[in-house]
Amino acid sequence: MENLWELIKRHRIFAVIRTDTPESALKAARACLQGGMRIIEITLTVPKALEVIKELAREEGPVVGAGTVTDAEKAKAAISAGAKFIVSPTIETEVIKTCKEARTFVSTGALTPTEVLRAWREGSDLVKVFPAASLGGYQYIKALKEPLPYIELMPSVGVDLENFIQFLEAGAAAVCLSDTLIDKRAVNQGDWSKITRLAKKYIEKLEAYQTRLA
Repeated sequence: MENLWELIKRHRIFAVIRTDTPESALKAARACLQGGMRIIEITLTVPKALEVIKELAREEGPVVGAGTVTDAEKAKAAISAGAKFIVSPTIETEVIKTCKEARTFVSTGALTPTEVLRAWREGSDLVKVFPAASLGGYQYIKALKEPLPYIELMPSVGVDLENFIQFLEAGAAAVCLSDTLIDKRAVNQGDWSKITRLAKKYIEKLEAYQTRLA
């Protein structure tokens, strides 16, 4: 988990793949990887998601995990398939417990300050602030970090190419990108190069930001 934390702090972006078929999920994931991204989250809403995770886990390059994990059995199945991290949209105590027993990185969803603190106390390594756009976007992240500076946050929903750096500047440890990275029209048209180009833009902007910090 320490190595994964180091990678998250370096790459900062979770590419969230949520498509209608396993084939499009694989192609979208590979398009993101070609664009320079490393952290790939396959949501369990994808048909045959565990098979997609298995396939990607065999490949060099991606650090693949499972998203939309809502119970312990799904967490166990995803870990067995090769998931290196587990993400849940809500605070699921049994999911956290399962991940801790398996020494697997876990991020659970929360929104209010009370929920964020509870998620961290339950053992969430990285608290997914979901949906972040509902309460003010990056300004809300900044507000949460003031009283809770020791809790690592990952905003989801409302994060895009124009504002993701502002989320990082507000104190987010990482960000989740779904529809603003995995363009639905591009997926429907099989235009995987469009997703690769967009992924590259995110990476270029992230690298420029990290260079300014160095």
